[in-house]
Amino acid sequence: MAKPRKAKEVWVSVGLTLNLGNYESARLDAGMTVPIEEGEEYEDGFKKAWDATLAEIETQAKDLKAKGV
Repeated sequence: MAKPRKAKEVWVSVGLTLNLGNYESARLDAGMTVPIEEGEEYEDGFKKAWDATLAEIETQAKDLKAKGV
């Protein structure tokens, strides 16, 4: 059983290193802090932040690859 938390916000950070070939790489990082809404569980706030941050990293990685960087 999860221990109840009293935090009013949650912070999430995601990083991804892409191999560009020829001994080069690109590092993408994204993070966000979201408030825990009244009546919302900590885990729900974390999932919301995680999903949004991961989606942003995936979008940026696709854009970077599409530009041929």
